[in-house]
Amino acid sequence: MSDTIKNCSKCGGAMKDGDIRIDIPASNGAMSAMNPMSTFGNMQMGQPSTVYPYWEEKTGKKGFLGRETTAILNIKTYRCTLCGFIEFYVKQ
Repeated sequence: MSDTIKNCSKCGGAMKDGDIRIDIPASNGAMSAMNPMSTFGNMQMGQPSTVYPYWEEKTGKKGFLGRETTAILNIKTYRCTLCGFIEFYVKQ
């Protein structure tokens, strides 16, 4: 897949590349399973964090203890500047 998508598949408008990200707000210092900020030793408490989603694809091969292995691939996104449609692609 090329790094440039020229036209929207819905309306034909120009596409602009970007990234999907999820901002995790700063913690209040409480330790919990829902608070990944409290578990990273190299991060100071209270600092916001950003995570980027990824695609986890089954490879069809068996790995350790017979478990199926997976490949982790980054997701690339494009947004139409005319209609706002967003398309997701996996960068290989």
